[in-house]
Amino acid sequence: HGEHYRMQLFEGCNYTGQCMELCDDCPFLQSRGFNTNCVNSVRVFGDGAWVMYEEPNFRGRMYIVERGNYCSHNEWQAQNPNIQSIRRIVNYF
Repeated sequence: HGEHYRMQLFEGCNYTGQCMELCDDCPFLQSRGFNTNCVNSVRVFGDGAWVMYEEPNFRGRMYIVERGNYCSHNEWQAQNPNIQSIRRIVNYF
């Protein structure tokens, strides 16, 4: 089941800079050792979709990403790259 949900976050555009991989919900990225609140590019694997939030604990503006590569925060229609929490969308279909 875990392989259905996997994503990589990158600090920089075009998959550069610090990288972190997620397979489950994360209420505060910095508590997992991602020491910036800037996520400028994302890769989503598997069948699941994810919601990325501007603030910790799944609050603030939200952005949905499905499987694919997002080389800049503009690709998920964000005004800025601030992302501090992320959770899976279960039963997305």
